Amino acid sequence: MGDNWKVMPNFTLNLGLRWDYFGVQHNKNQQLDSNFYFGPGANFFERTQNGQVLIAPNSPTGGLWANNWRNFGPRLGFAWDIFGNGTASLRGGWGIAYERNFGNVTFNVIQNPPAYAVASVVAGVDVGTIPITLNNFGTLGGTGTAVLPRSSLRAVDPDIEPAHAQFWSLAFEKELGWQSVLRVAWSGSRGINLFDIANINLPGSASFVGGTGTARVNSQFSNINWRSARGNSFYNALIVSYNTPLIKRYGLQLTANYTFSRQMDNLSTTFSEAFNNFNLGYLDPWDPRLDWGPSDTDIRNRGVVGLIWDTPQHVFSNMNCCGANTTSWGQRALNALVNGWTFTGIFTAHSGTPFSIFDCTNGITTCVRLVQTAPIATSVASSAPQDSTTPDVFHLIDTSTQTPGVFVNPATGISDVGPFPANTTGRNRFRGPGFWNLDAGLYKSFRFTERTSLQLRLEAYNVFNHANMFVIGSEADISSFTFLPGQKLGSRNVQLAAKIIF
Repeated sequence: MGDNWKVMPNFTLNLGLRWDYFGVQHNKNQQLDSNFYFGPGANFFERTQNGQVLIAPNSPTGGLWANNWRNFGPRLGFAWDIFGNGTASLRGGWGIAYERNFGNVTFNVIQNPPAYAVASVVAGVDVGTIPITLNNFGTLGGTGTAVLPRSSLRAVDPDIEPAHAQFWSLAFEKELGWQSVLRVAWSGSRGINLFDIANINLPGSASFVGGTGTARVNSQFSNINWRSARGNSFYNALIVSYNTPLIKRYGLQLTANYTFSRQMDNLSTTFSEAFNNFNLGYLDPWDPRLDWGPSDTDIRNRGVVGLIWDTPQHVFSNMNCCGANTTSWGQRALNALVNGWTFTGIFTAHSGTPFSIFDCTNGITTCVRLVQTAPIATSVASSAPQDSTTPDVFHLIDTSTQTPGVFVNPATGISDVGPFPANTTGRNRFRGPGFWNLDAGLYKSFRFTERTSLQLRLEAYNVFNHANMFVIGSEADISSFTFLPGQKLGSRNVQLAAKIIF
């Protein structure tokens, strides 16, 4: 519900309140719903160790997770015509919005026992060895009976909170000369209880309850892919834009936008599917704060300039090539030649996106981020040497000064679980190369009748054939590479087309 309140003739206030109720997902036959529920214990690890899978109706929450009735989202907005003549305005707003658990995350609980089981084991952790077989059923092929190996779980936090965001904006607009408009805006959002997935039963996690080696904290299951809501994000941006018909008479229009922003989070995507993610979820599933850093899509500076030149009919239609006889074939040919042209161009430039460097030397299922042992550049060199074996591959960061495998948890003999050293590099500490590009189009229209015309189109993408370098994030592992590789990408594409408009 909401309403507008005209406080003054030139000032309007908007107030609103929204309530969302999403309910708890369930199967028509709720006996098929099962989830992992914590057991007794003094901390998270003991409760996980003593946890068990239960049919949802028989669980402590009476369902897959607990109901939530508190999703109230207030809204506030205002608009102020500063001088009362429509030449300058100040607008702003703030609100809270909620999001339901999206299906793919929670729907996967159908893979839990007892109705279903996914045998997910790691050699040397859950079983001694995994023999190679041509049988589609793997080690469970053949006749007779076999003991089912440890199964993995897709578990939803029974106390999961709804994801929500606070968002705000403030914008000042001023009309300038030549009907141009200058806009300066501040835009931001704060994401709270964002959905995440992390493995809370990693190899070696038993060390938190007094175990040693690669044992898992809950010995009944293998991976417990925990669907929770521990993600957080913060975004703020200053946006300056300028829009003007530079020369209205000649159909020339310019639009320019610049954004300075900062985007921080501890997990950029629920499924960790970004190009530079080596792990499922957080580096430390029990301490998401270690992953607080620049978002995978954090671009600090971005600029876009767009130009449109449309030859106006009224300017060139009076051009005379053949004396006073403006209806001659020569005059008509001249009009057809000089009128109906449109030129467009879009120039885009932005700074590089962040990335992490990992060390998978001693990891079984998780790669620790680089434990820095010597100084290293914090940004990519602009004149990176080319890899002689692959013409388009470049050495962007020299990691040969670093020592792989320096971290091993003494209680486990692996690097999958912490506590991690203080000199472990932060998430997305490093920055990739910047980007710039120019696209352009040239169009010529021929009008046959009042309603029918033909348009010839010439469009070019990456006009200057500029090669932008980028980091190959999937190879950012110092256990495999002494130079972090990058690649250049960019080629000019030109296309021709004809379009009939009627």
